Amino acid sequence: METLHIAVAAILNQKHEVLLSLRPTHVHQGGLWEFPGGKLEAGEDVVQALRRELKEELDIEIQTVRPLIKIEHAYSDRTVLLDVWQVSSFTGIARGLEGQEIRWVPISSLAEYQFPAADVPIITAMRLPPVYLIGPEPDLTDIHFESYLQHLEHCLSAGVKLFQLRAPELLEEQYHELALQTRLLCDAYDTRLMLNTTVTQAVCCGADGLHLSSQR
Repeated sequence: METLHIAVAAILNQKHEVLLSLRPTHVHQGGLWEFPGGKLEAGEDVVQALRRELKEELDIEIQTVRPLIKIEHAYSDRTVLLDVWQVSSFTGIARGLEGQEIRWVPISSLAEYQFPAADVPIITAMRLPPVYLIGPEPDLTDIHFESYLQHLEHCLSAGVKLFQLRAPELLEEQYHELALQTRLLCDAYDTRLMLNTTVTQAVCCGADGLHLSSQR
């Protein structure tokens, strides 16, 4: 079965809302909301396809764009490769040139909408910050990790919203203790915590995400 390569745009406005369009009921996955875009034509790269599709569908011109995520998904009747790019600035006023309903939606409200299955990982990607902090190896002489946690709090207060606790030199018990303290600190600053450990320990410590080593 041939894979359909589709250029997809996660378009943000100045209010940090994302643009959704409603698929017509008579097409594949009809009646569901989607992120705008369409199939690449012969000779096009992804950005060229996005420029064409967004002009044809929404009457807007891309200014700033960056890659966000790639998703391959197999439906019962076709396989799609969604090549998703985030559009953070554009010219023009978006309107549905093909008669489709469009809607600006806060990122925090995306889960309230029904999407094709292939689009669901885009929601997760949109919720994540563009960068995250990976912590250094803690000082093993600092028994209670006071210096480490002070430096981490300074970073969190500066706006870090995703942090990975990576400390391969710590014993399992030490890592567990530090992870629990880090969890409390991240909660205080509304920051997501990613642990670089085993699945069992990540679940036990209430991690938001897990980074697996090559061995794990």
